Amino acid sequence: MLAEAVAQGLHASMLQIWGRGLGDLVPKKRLNADNNDLQPDKMLVPRDLDLRPMLTIAADQDGLPFKMVYTLCHSGIRIFIQPENTHSLWNDTKNSIRRAGLQHCLLLASVLSNCAHGPFGSGRNQQTIQESATSLSQSMSSDQFEDLLDCMVMDRRLSDVDLDDPDLPHDKHDLPNMSCVRNLPVFVKTKSWFASVAVMDHLCDNWSLMGYLLDHVLDIDTANGDGPWRDQVAQNEFHHSQETDNDESGDDEGADNVPDSPGVAAGRQRVAREKPTSKKELASLRERFQNTLHLCAHLYRDLSLRDDLRMVVNAVRPYLAEYSTVLSALKESQESSCRWQAHRSAGEWFGSILQSVGTIHDAGILSKFISCDSSESLGEATVNDDEPWLKEEQTRLRDYFTLLVELASARVWSQMVFATCPPYSVVAVLHDDHDTGQHVLNRCCNTWRAIVAAENAVKPGCQGEGLSKPMKKAISDRLVDVSFQTFQITREVMALCEACQWNMEHEEIQKLAYRMFGGPCETKFSLEDLFAHLVSVGKLASLATPMNKWTRYFYCTTMQSLTQESGFGWPHLATTYEDHLDKGLIDTGKSKNPDDITGKAFHINQFPLPPDIRNRMISSVRDSKDDVKKAGTLSNQRAAAASAWLLGNARTEFRSATMAWTGVFLMKHHCYVNSRSDRVLMSLGFRTCAALGLRMVKHIVQEDVYYTVDTNPGNLPVWMFNDRVEVTETTTGWLHLPVELQHPLQTPDSLKCFAVVLRQTGPPEQVVAAAIKNGCYVTLAQIRSLHATYKFPMVSKPHGSGKNGNVVKKDWALALIRFFHSKASEKEQNEMLRGIMGKNWRHLQAEKVSRHSSDILKAFNGMDYENQPEWVDLVAVAADEEILKDKRNQAPRPTDITKSEQKYVTPGSLKVLQPKEANCRITRHPQLKRYQAFYNAPDKGNPSTLSAKQLIVFYFS
Repeated sequence: MLAEAVAQGLHASMLQIWGRGLGDLVPKKRLNADNNDLQPDKMLVPRDLDLRPMLTIAADQDGLPFKMVYTLCHSGIRIFIQPENTHSLWNDTKNSIRRAGLQHCLLLASVLSNCAHGPFGSGRNQQTIQESATSLSQSMSSDQFEDLLDCMVMDRRLSDVDLDDPDLPHDKHDLPNMSCVRNLPVFVKTKSWFASVAVMDHLCDNWSLMGYLLDHVLDIDTANGDGPWRDQVAQNEFHHSQETDNDESGDDEGADNVPDSPGVAAGRQRVAREKPTSKKELASLRERFQNTLHLCAHLYRDLSLRDDLRMVVNAVRPYLAEYSTVLSALKESQESSCRWQAHRSAGEWFGSILQSVGTIHDAGILSKFISCDSSESLGEATVNDDEPWLKEEQTRLRDYFTLLVELASARVWSQMVFATCPPYSVVAVLHDDHDTGQHVLNRCCNTWRAIVAAENAVKPGCQGEGLSKPMKKAISDRLVDVSFQTFQITREVMALCEACQWNMEHEEIQKLAYRMFGGPCETKFSLEDLFAHLVSVGKLASLATPMNKWTRYFYCTTMQSLTQESGFGWPHLATTYEDHLDKGLIDTGKSKNPDDITGKAFHINQFPLPPDIRNRMISSVRDSKDDVKKAGTLSNQRAAAASAWLLGNARTEFRSATMAWTGVFLMKHHCYVNSRSDRVLMSLGFRTCAALGLRMVKHIVQEDVYYTVDTNPGNLPVWMFNDRVEVTETTTGWLHLPVELQHPLQTPDSLKCFAVVLRQTGPPEQVVAAAIKNGCYVTLAQIRSLHATYKFPMVSKPHGSGKNGNVVKKDWALALIRFFHSKASEKEQNEMLRGIMGKNWRHLQAEKVSRHSSDILKAFNGMDYENQPEWVDLVAVAADEEILKDKRNQAPRPTDITKSEQKYVTPGSLKVLQPKEANCRITRHPQLKRYQAFYNAPDKGNPSTLSAKQLIVFYFS
C-alpha cells in the first residue's frame, strides 16, 4: 500500500538524521478504551517522560502524509501530527471566494496584473504603457484630463477632503510619473497566495487610468469611429443619481428629453455593447482579442469587475493582516511559535473573523462599491425600493455578505479543532495568561471525560446497558468522527494530565507541551521558500539541467530566509555530506570509496521498514479500516463537531444521539432563535452532528425588529445542537428567523451607525419547513427519517421516476416538498428540489461563473506560441470554468485545450546551422538577449563519434 511506502521513507530519513527509526516509537504498553479504569500512573509505562520518545510532525494539507501517520497512530506508534498553519489561511480564503461565486476575481486579477510583464517577463508591455502615458500627456486636452481625473477619483472613492492625494496627477504632464506607470505590478503566480488578493487594491485604484492608457495603445476607439469611451465614464457610472436629480429639479419642463452630447452617447453605447446578450454578440466580441493587451483593455471596460475586486479585497484584508502576523510570529523564535499556538487554542484567531464580518457595518468600506450616504446621491428624496440601481446594489450587497459569511465559516471550522479537540488544546498551558490557559485546559479535561464516558457507554457490561442499539450505534459514530482518542499519544497525554491533576503550571505538563508543540508548525520557511529558492537557482542556469540531490542540498544552505540576518530566530540543525556518507558506510559496510557511495546516501531501500511496524500497519487497515481517522480538513471539522457534541450531551447520557443529524436544517447564512433563551445566532454551517453560530444583537425600532453582528472579540462562536424536527408549546429548540439585508439607504435613522442591518420579515418558522423552502441539501436516509415522523404520502413502484418505475430520491424529495409546501408554485417547488438534490450550490450557478473564461481561452488561442507558456495555469482554470458551464448546460465535456500550432523553435534564418542529430538545437535566451547553439560533443571513448549525453554550447548575437 502507498502509506507503507511513505512510512518507509519516513523511517529511512529518521535513521539517517537521528539514528533512530519508527521502531523506537513503539510503546511498551498499548493504551485504548479497555484501559479507562486504570490509574494514570499505571497507564504511563515507563513513567518518565524522557523514556517515552515521540515524533512530532507539521504537514501541509496534502492527504497522503496524514493517511500514513494516522495509520501508524491507530496501530499504536507514538506520533503527534498537526495540520500546517499557513496553508489553511489561504486555502480557506480561496475556497470561500469560489463558493461565493467570485472566483473570476482571482482569475482576472492575475491577468491584469501580469499583463505589464509581457512575454518572458521582459516588461515590454510596461514600456509600451509608459510610452502611451508620455504620448497622452502631450496630446490630450484639458477637458479630457479633467474627465480622466474624475474617473480616478471615482475609482478610489475619494471625498472632497482627499482630492489632494499625492497619488493623483495634478496635471496631464504628471501621467508618465504615476507609480502604476513607472513600476511593474506584482507578478501573480500559482503560489502567490494572498499577493493575488493584495494586487486587487492596486488594480482598482488605477482602473480608469490603465484602461485609458491601453485604449490609447491599441487605438480601439479610433478604429471603431467613436470618441474615447472612457472620457465619459465618470458621467455615466452613476447616471441613476443624475437622472434622479433631473426628475427632482423641475426647473425645465422636458429636461429629461434633452439629447445626449455625441461623447456621452458614444460612451453609453459602448457600455451597452460590453454586455452581450446572445451567442452571436459574444462571438463577435471574442474576435476582437488579438493578444493580452486587447484582452485587458476589454476587462478594464467592465466596471462591475472593479466592484467585485473591491468586495474581495475588503473582505479578505483582515485575513491578510492575520497571515502577516502569523508569519512573523512563527519566524521570530521557537518561544514565539509556542506562544502563538497557545493563543490559537484559546480562539484568539476569532478577532480577524469578526473584523471581516464587521465590515458589513462599516459605511466607509461599503461606500467603495455601493451608495451609503443618502445626502450624496438622493438628497432629501425617499428611497424607492423599485429603483433598478437600488436592486442592483442590493444584489451586490448580498454577494458581499455571502462572501463575508463564507470566509467566516471556512476560517472558524478550520480552527475549531485546535480549540476543541484533545490533544491539540493542551498547548494552552504555554499561554502567557494563566487564567486563559487554565480555562482552556479545564475545557480539554471536560471534553476528554465526555469522550471516555461515551466509550464506556458503548462497551458491553458498562453503564450504557440502558441505551438502545440505534443509540449505541449513533454514539459509536461520534467516537469514530473524533478518532483522536484511538491514538497512543493522545491517551498518554491525557493520562499525564490526569496524573498532574490538570494543573497548567505542573512541570511535567509544561515539558510535554513544549515537546509536542516546540517544533516548526509550518512549512512556509522550511519547504515553500526552499522550493521557490531552488526554482530561482535553476532559472539562473543557461541550461535546464536537473540538479542532483547533493547540488540541491548545497543550494539549500544558501537560502536567505533561514538566516539570522533575515529575522529567522530558530536554532539551526544541519547535516553535512560527511554525516550522510558516514551513515551510509556504517549501514552498508562498504569501503570509503566515493564511487561506491556517492549519490546513494538517500537511498531508502537500504532502510527497510521493521517487520513489526509493517505488520501493525497491515493489521490496522485490515481489522479496523472504517475506524481509522480519515485524512483531510473535513475529517478534522467533524472531529471538532463530535467532540463538542459529546461534551454538550454528556449530562443527558447521550440520549439524543439518534437525532443529532437534524442539525442539518441549521443552514449556513440563516438566522435562528432559541425558543428557550431567545438567543439569536447566524449559522456558519453544519458538520455531522453540530453547527457553529455567530452571535447576533437584536434591535427594535418602532414595530420592526433588526439584527446586527455581535463583534465583541471576547466571544467565541457558539456550538448549535439540534435534536428535534419540530418545536411545540411544550418543547424548546431552534426556530428559523426570516431576515433580509437592508441597504444603507433603507436603514432606520437610529441604526445608521451600523450602515447595514438585517430586518426580520416574518414570525419564527419551524426549521424543517424553512430549510426545505430555502433549498437545504438532504440525504435520502434523512428524508426517510422525516417520513417516519410525518408519514407524508409516497408513490410506490412502478410509479416512481427511476428506471422501471423504481422509487428514487427525487420521488422522496418531491413528496417531502409537496407535504410542507403544497401551495408553492411549480417553479418554486423545482427550485426546492434542486436544493435537496444538491444542484443549487452557489459556485455551480451559471450567473456566478466567470463571464470572461471563454474570452481568456479565445485570447490564448490567438497568441503566438512563444507567449503561451506563461498563461498555461490561467488557461487551465478558465477551461475548468468552461467545463462547469457545459455541465450546467448538459453539453459534451471538452477533452483538451486547443493550442496554437508551434511555428518554430530555431529561427528560420539559422536552420542551416542546425544539425539533424538528436538534442541539437538553437534557441534565443530572453534575458541575455542572445542565441544559444547546442551541438553534440565528441565521445570520450571514441572521438570519431558524437555523444548525445554531452553538449557543446556556443553563444552569439
